[in-house]
Amino acid sequence: MSLVEETRRDDVMTIALNRPDRLNSFTVELHAEFAAALARVKDARAVIITGNGRAFCAGQDLSERRVPAGAPMPDLGESLSLRYNPMLRAIAGLTMPTIAAVNGAAVGAGVGIALACDIAIAAESASFRLPGSKLGLIPDAGSTWTVSRTIGLARSRAMAMLGEAFTAAEAERVGLIWRSVPDATLLDQAHALALQVGALQVGEN
Repeated sequence: MSLVEETRRDDVMTIALNRPDRLNSFTVELHAEFAAALARVKDARAVIITGNGRAFCAGQDLSERRVPAGAPMPDLGESLSLRYNPMLRAIAGLTMPTIAAVNGAAVGAGVGIALACDIAIAAESASFRLPGSKLGLIPDAGSTWTVSRTIGLARSRAMAMLGEAFTAAEAERVGLIWRSVPDATLLDQAHALALQVGALQVGEN
């Protein structure tokens, strides 16, 4: 089974993370497939990034980081430099508008992916959380920059240090996302939005 699903309609490309049984958490393999999908986006009018199942993206799959007792710990800096940072740069570097359609929990890197897109909308049942402080880590995947730039230092510090979740309604209220929408309409609204901003890009009216 492909870890990333790609569909195209009306010149809008939708890229869906497809590890629903693991809440679309990242492994080396998912990173590789997602990077390949982003590299294939060339002439789409706009791109939607979402997740299959009940989560948008739960960040890193921590089971991949487990090592036997006495074995060396994985190099987290290498993971960031070789996979997470290039992923965020690839999203931000796309030449067409990007829409994050956050369908469920966005945790850690999931928040980073959503905020790397030009516009983020979320299902009403979605949530946003930076749990790094619970693990002795600082937020990664660009979140230390994008979250503070989006909602300001006071809120971003509390979000990072407390590790508490924002509901979609709270995320909309503080400006973390553009809008929360009914769950059943999320992808339809994301598609309509993609067509709207895509038309602006190509000069249609």
